[in-house]
Amino acid sequence: PPFAPKVQSARTAPEVLTNPVFCTSSEMGRFPLRGSRSSRSSAGDGDSARSASESPAAAPAAAARDLGEASNAAAGEISGADSERSTKRGGVIGAVRNVGSAVYKAPSSITNAKSRALAKVDQKHDEILEAQLTKIINKAGGIAKESAKAPYMPRRVAGIVDDIMSKIWDEVGMDLKTGIMASYGRANKAHRELRLKQWAKAPPFRRDNIYAWLRAKVLYATQPADATIWKVTQDPVNASILAIKLIPFGGVNVLIFALIFLFIDRKDEFQLVRFILSFKGFQFISAIVAAVKVAVKMWGCLEGAGLAQMENQEVHIGKCAPAHPGFHAAWIYALEMLRCCLLYRAAYLLETKQAFGGEKEILALEDVRLDIADGSLDGVADRKQVKKVVKSKASGKTKFDDAEAKVAQELIDDDDIAAATAAARKKFDVERRKGGYMPRFMRYDRCVVATIVILGFGKMAYEGFLTPAHWMFWTTLFYMKMVYGLLSFPFLVFSVPLVGKGMHHAHATAYDQSGTLVPKLSSSLMKKKKAIDDRERARAKERKIRKKQLARQKARNAKIGAARREERLSRRASAAAATVKERSLALGAQARGYLPLKEERDTVGGADAAVGDNQ
Repeated sequence: PPFAPKVQSARTAPEVLTNPVFCTSSEMGRFPLRGSRSSRSSAGDGDSARSASESPAAAPAAAARDLGEASNAAAGEISGADSERSTKRGGVIGAVRNVGSAVYKAPSSITNAKSRALAKVDQKHDEILEAQLTKIINKAGGIAKESAKAPYMPRRVAGIVDDIMSKIWDEVGMDLKTGIMASYGRANKAHRELRLKQWAKAPPFRRDNIYAWLRAKVLYATQPADATIWKVTQDPVNASILAIKLIPFGGVNVLIFALIFLFIDRKDEFQLVRFILSFKGFQFISAIVAAVKVAVKMWGCLEGAGLAQMENQEVHIGKCAPAHPGFHAAWIYALEMLRCCLLYRAAYLLETKQAFGGEKEILALEDVRLDIADGSLDGVADRKQVKKVVKSKASGKTKFDDAEAKVAQELIDDDDIAAATAAARKKFDVERRKGGYMPRFMRYDRCVVATIVILGFGKMAYEGFLTPAHWMFWTTLFYMKMVYGLLSFPFLVFSVPLVGKGMHHAHATAYDQSGTLVPKLSSSLMKKKKAIDDRERARAKERKIRKKQLARQKARNAKIGAARREERLSRRASAAAATVKERSLALGAQARGYLPLKEERDTVGGADAAVGDNQ
């Protein structure tokens, strides 16, 4: 090569010639490589040692092989070192990356671990609470069963009573335990707190929204989900609706019952059960009032006859005929037939299992309520969005009231809510139920109606006054209606706390201010919601006061700024007027020749002359 002489000059001949980089093939034949196969074989063979110069033909091939082996060995060592360095570098980088990801995920991991630990603690707490409640309820059930059986009661009757009490107490205990767990359990604490917030507002009263407004007002006045009658009566419209419902004269309450049956959700078990019970309860009270009224009226008529007899006057009992009850009240009995038709329609829906109920019904209705609360009725209850809306409303930083009013007024329609409720029931696979023992009581009611009709009309036909022209016809109808109402007393057992709920098995539902069917809050949850509403009302009042203060401060600052600007402008105007006046006087004097120009005065008299002239 061209650089060989320079390199050879710097090295000794044997070193250069024995280095394969600086040797030609002939030179390599004369000077074999150190450590080559030929030199090692000659060194190891004691009796036939030969030098590399004795075999010049085989030297290049051996040198090439040695060079290839050395190159492969060096490449292997280099690749091994590189792979070892890359492995170490990859391990270090991976370790650093793992440490970084661990540091990045540490807060979320800690939060998740804390949440899991708290969830386990809450679950254990609920298990212990449920076990203790089960023991207490079982003991109370045993005491109730024993107290229901009187001494010396026949064995068969005692067995019937024990069987009835066992069935009733099982339902009562289950409902009692469910209510306590829903109120004091920790596992569903977040869901329970979310139930207390973000309730819909009443729809506005508009010309194109009269039906929705009236429906919401009537349903919330009669069945509020988040309040009691004490809150409902604070609204004049709701108080008026309740007052009209309680009117027992003229058949007005029948029209209110018909309107309520038209408005309620007739696919909900509790709504149908409550309609039947409210009808029977009001019928029983009306019968008592009618009986007392008739008794007082007849007593007054007979009192006059008794006084006349005491005075030896002629007594005519027939004078009491004009005071008979039910005189010319045909339309009232027609309305009574309408009310009975509504009653048996509700009973038919229950008996044929066309109503939904149970715990899954509560979950479906709550899902619909949260779906409305998140701002869009799209079939998905976004609980995170509901929480954000609640926080925004509580902070007062966003105009949530306008958005809420928009949702309540424009976006939500009764048909859309009904469709969303049907979809939620299908989603949660809500079961169809018939109201527990209610169908049996309705069979008893039908037997009572049939018996009264047969006996009443049979008596009128037998006596010969089965004609509307006879006054006994209307009096008999009145007494038939009164007896039917008095025989409704067995339905009062459903009004007994705990026992009634254990007999109809329906979970309480009611309506919010927008007229949407939602789960009814318990008394404890109502108190908590009232406290939350009071805090939000106080915060809203505080924000309003602060807003007014800021507006006043802003107006005050604007007024002060305007006064300052006006003062500055007046100063500038005064200065400008003085300047104009001075200039005008100077120009007038100059025109008359009294004063020279300023330049002339400066040249003639200087500053003293100018001062004297100014004076």
